[in-house]
Amino acid sequence: MKPGPNLKSLDTAGLREPAEWTAELTEAAEWSQGLHEFDDVPDFDAKEDPEVDVNAHLSRDLSFTRTPTGRMFRDYRADPAAYAHIDPLPKAGQSLHGVISGRYALFELIPAILERTGEKIRDLYIATLSFSKPNAAKLLAMLDAGQVKHIALLISYFFKKQNRSVYDALVPELLERGHRVLALRSHCKLCLIRMDRHGTKYVIESSANLRSSKNIEQFSVTRCPKLYKFHQTWIEDELFRPRKREKADVD
Repeated sequence: MKPGPNLKSLDTAGLREPAEWTAELTEAAEWSQGLHEFDDVPDFDAKEDPEVDVNAHLSRDLSFTRTPTGRMFRDYRADPAAYAHIDPLPKAGQSLHGVISGRYALFELIPAILERTGEKIRDLYIATLSFSKPNAAKLLAMLDAGQVKHIALLISYFFKKQNRSVYDALVPELLERGHRVLALRSHCKLCLIRMDRHGTKYVIESSANLRSSKNIEQFSVTRCPKLYKFHQTWIEDELFRPRKREKADVD
């Protein structure tokens, strides 16, 4: 392998100063028109769409640092059946890091954890940009069967605007059953799972949405109550509870 160039030896005599060439660049306002539809605020009716909050946001950036007791790495592209059964399942303090090819949706990890643990899910937090009608049907079936007891869903309100028929396959049904939904400006992909019998807590963080994207995606499953608490706290304290207080003030 040839050694890389020695930057100190490069001849920069002929290079133009940044102020010269940047002056020729097109203004952002000219090339970006029409490209940022997600910056627009959709016009929703507060009475007809009470779960939508175009002003919901975090008050500050947040971070959490943890030292895992162990890490597992799995390429599920070659063995997708193992992904559908979440094999192996991380132990206390461990993180499982995986990559998938799009054959299965991120949603499949939820019934997989139900299967592997043999327990019901007491609390399920989901943050996703989008989902599919099959996702909606399976999630509602798990609710009606008592496999999942409580759901809190964070969903992009642009998904509602652009995919209303899919959105309505799940959200109105969740609200009718007494579960919580907040449609806001969000691009998070996250699942928090608290099991019913022993209270074991899993956190799924991923590049993928609930539905299959047919792309290569990465994810991690971590069994850690502190990481669960970190994500649960910003979801509750920064998003759901402020809306509850506002509603109480109005009433």
